[in-house]
Amino acid sequence: MNNNHYHYIALLVFALIALFFVFGITHVGWILNLVHGDDVNETFLNKIGTFGDSAGLLNALFSSLAFGGVLLTIFWQVTENRKQRADEHRIQFENVFFNMTNTLEHIISELKVKREEDNVSFNEDWKYWAEDTNSDENNDKEQYVEGREVFKYIYEEKQPSIAEVVKNEGIFGYEQRMTGLFDSYFRYLYRILKYIDDSKLISDEVKYQYAGILRAHLSYMELPLLYYNGLSGFGREKMKPLMERYHLLKNIRE
Repeated sequence: MNNNHYHYIALLVFALIALFFVFGITHVGWILNLVHGDDVNETFLNKIGTFGDSAGLLNALFSSLAFGGVLLTIFWQVTENRKQRADEHRIQFENVFFNMTNTLEHIISELKVKREEDNVSFNEDWKYWAEDTNSDENNDKEQYVEGREVFKYIYEEKQPSIAEVVKNEGIFGYEQRMTGLFDSYFRYLYRILKYIDDSKLISDEVKYQYAGILRAHLSYMELPLLYYNGLSGFGREKMKPLMERYHLLKNIRE
């Protein structure tokens, strides 16, 4: 039920209370006679009737009701203003957030590494190879891995894969192999998490909702690399606490 429904209900309740109050004052004699019958003294009823017909009392009554209506209107206006400001803050946050996620997708789409043959020795610096823009398109597809496929290639296909390196050498091996690789990706993902965490425009509950949207952008092969990055010296201090706070690795596979 939205706020407008609550406002209509509050107005209806207020009107009913006022109606019953006016009816009770102006018909008190009739009500007493209905309840007690002949036991009600006629003189008492006359006094009550005179009291109920008092113009001064009715003026005071309607003045009170009018004042109550003014207070109720002010309350509704303040509530609406707060809601409007919250909506404006959320729109402002969303504009920046979705622009940042679009930039992250662009960074991922620009990832490119040269595919190594099985008989080629391991190149320990793991840095990007320069792309020959004039190369044949089919040959380029055979030689290079692009976009999100890079995560899968680095993690489990390249020999030795990051999975094997971490298994045999631990996080130290990961740090040695990943120097310079995915730097822009990790830094920008950290900036998005930091923007969510530092924002004063949305509540903590809403922050978790947007962190969930960011989590939905991550492929299953990005998650283990993020996990190792958080354990390494690259992300242990800053990235890891934010990943834990917003459950960024919630969907990681065993």
